[in-house]
Amino acid sequence: MLDSGRPSHPLQARVDEVRQRNWSRCGFATVAAGTEAGSRLFLKQFVDARGGCNPEKFAAERTSAAFAQDRLRALRHPLLQGHDDQRLLLAFEALPMETPERLHHAGGIDPGMWQALLDRLPALLEELTAPDFLDAARTVFPHRPSVFPSAQAALVFKGLNLRNVGVPTD
Repeated sequence: MLDSGRPSHPLQARVDEVRQRNWSRCGFATVAAGTEAGSRLFLKQFVDARGGCNPEKFAAERTSAAFAQDRLRALRHPLLQGHDDQRLLLAFEALPMETPERLHHAGGIDPGMWQALLDRLPALLEELTAPDFLDAARTVFPHRPSVFPSAQAALVFKGLNLRNVGVPTD
């Protein structure tokens, strides 16, 4: 049972795939009941390969997801659907996406998909450097100065590393 943010609608899901990574467990589940029944979820649990819990990383990712969900519009990103604070578990909508690296190794990236991603980057950079966006971010996230000289501030989400950006496959 996951907290969906709607007290009268807890999220019930059946886990059907789990993979242990060094820093977390990831998997997929199917929503079992309610108006979202049958929809897919991407799960991330902040328990490392040695069984250690990472509540700080859970809290940081939950905060980042909520912040992005409220403010980031230039790129489609999985929306946070629910959480379980005791189990350090986040549930996001499962989007049909693949990393550029994996697509490259599987035979290449459709030039149209790659171009669509590249076409969205200027709008994303504009969002990440907008004064009102940065002001809101300063109230939520710690400020970490870059080791590289820069003329302006920007909010950079860890997940926006090119290796983590998903290319839509639908």
